[in-house]
Amino acid sequence: MKTAKKKKKQNGISALLGLLMIIFIGIVAYLGGTEVKKELSIRDMEQDLTQYEESDEGFDWDALRRINPDVVGWIRFEEPSRINYPIVRGKSNQTYLKKDWRGNYQEAGAIFMNKHNNKKFTDANTVLYGHRMIAGSMFGSLKKYQEQTYLDANPYFYIYTPDGKKRTYEIFAYAPVIDGSETYQFQFISEKERKAHYNEVIKKAITKRKVKLNAFSTTMVLSTCASSGYYNRMIVMAKLIRIEVDYKNKEELSKLTIEE
Repeated sequence: MKTAKKKKKQNGISALLGLLMIIFIGIVAYLGGTEVKKELSIRDMEQDLTQYEESDEGFDWDALRRINPDVVGWIRFEEPSRINYPIVRGKSNQTYLKKDWRGNYQEAGAIFMNKHNNKKFTDANTVLYGHRMIAGSMFGSLKKYQEQTYLDANPYFYIYTPDGKKRTYEIFAYAPVIDGSETYQFQFISEKERKAHYNEVIKKAITKRKVKLNAFSTTMVLSTCASSGYYNRMIVMAKLIRIEVDYKNKEELSKLTIEE
């Protein structure tokens, strides 16, 4: 009798485990399908963006801003080359969490500037946000900077703006931070406060490079979600090292290298 009851109980457990496994597989399949749909949508958007890139690193700003006046610039990496998008600034920091650069619904959102930053990129520290997409789109590829060899090989990225300027930034840290922390500060009341701002990031950095910094350095933070923790973020922090003017013209008007 006991053996029959035990066997019946084992069969019940097996059936329950089987049902749970079916449910699990269904959830994985559903989520996998959702991610595929997101990725296809993002790739369509990326392909569409190529029409606004002109020769000699110029952009069709008139067309971009006719579509969306919130466009304030363009970010481009040579590597990871997937990061090649317009930058928008909304009325709030939630505006583009689930809207693409055109303003249409898009789970992957857009690359957007902190609403408090100056749209001309003139603040001491400018913050750009982007989702951490699994396949590497938006700011998903920033995770590659957790490897020191990758950071050493690819330390630069570029910001282009409608006024014809190309800004070159040199990355000096990839670090974990908390959303809303002082890392996102963009105005400073003293040299001491300014130095403490990036020294705190360097201290926490997973990977870093030696880049000369002082109280007057202009920096940029690229912020994305961490793999876990609601308020956890991963950032790339970089220093502005060069501004080129009229990059679209073969006879460059001027070039300013920031020496500090």
